[in-house]
Amino acid sequence: MRQVKRFKDDYGEKKRRRARTRALLILIAIIFALGGFFYFLFLSGKFEVQGVNITVPEPLRGDVIKTATDEWLQDRKFGIARKNNILFLKSDDLSKFLAEKFPEVKEIEINKDKNYVLELFLTKREPEGIWCSDPDCFYFDNEYVVYAQTVTSSGFVITVIKDYRDNDLKVGDYIESIWVENSLIAKKEFEEKGILIKEIQIPKNSNDEFHLIAAEGFSIYMSLFTDIKKQVEALLIAWDEKITEEEKEMLEYIDLRLPDRIYYKQY
Repeated sequence: MRQVKRFKDDYGEKKRRRARTRALLILIAIIFALGGFFYFLFLSGKFEVQGVNITVPEPLRGDVIKTATDEWLQDRKFGIARKNNILFLKSDDLSKFLAEKFPEVKEIEINKDKNYVLELFLTKREPEGIWCSDPDCFYFDNEYVVYAQTVTSSGFVITVIKDYRDNDLKVGDYIESIWVENSLIAKKEFEEKGILIKEIQIPKNSNDEFHLIAAEGFSIYMSLFTDIKKQVEALLIAWDEKITEEEKEMLEYIDLRLPDRIYYKQY
């Protein structure tokens, strides 16, 4: 009986050794297969980005944007450059990177063609106006994004808003839309009636007050807390029916901030 038991133990041990050897060989085969697959995907160059074509309108610099794109593609994660596999390249990440680096770019479309070339189509932001926050002035677009620095201006070609509050504005920031929307509505309404506005001002420490500076030099005081169109309507009625031509020539300011009230002062 003892001999039979020893025989069974030896036989069982051989089976276990064979199973361990087979499992080890399978594991090695899997590791080699995964390594080969990894090499094929990321190191063989089979799926590497072969080029970058960029289409941009002036004055955007396509060469500068391409240089930044190439640098992004060369950036490595876990030792592998992004350019190594176009199939795994995340277009949204590249778009976000370019949008942050170039605020003047409004939209970015990225396509991957069959030859593993990236095609980038960019559109630029168009100026809605100029926002000045002492001492700097910036262009902003219809999404209220501050996208480029410029010089101060005053005139009728483009709307100028001068903010005298203590604001640390910089390229890439968003302007508070309530100020832009309401002041532009008022400006448009007045200009449709022949009262030209050369610039808009937000006084220091203002919470709601803004001033429209007319071409003739007088100021129109308005408030965000009172319906803008009602303020405009009140002035237009007074302009046509109450304020004489002689008074218009001597106006210093017109105050529309109180509901259903209009006050004006002459020099």
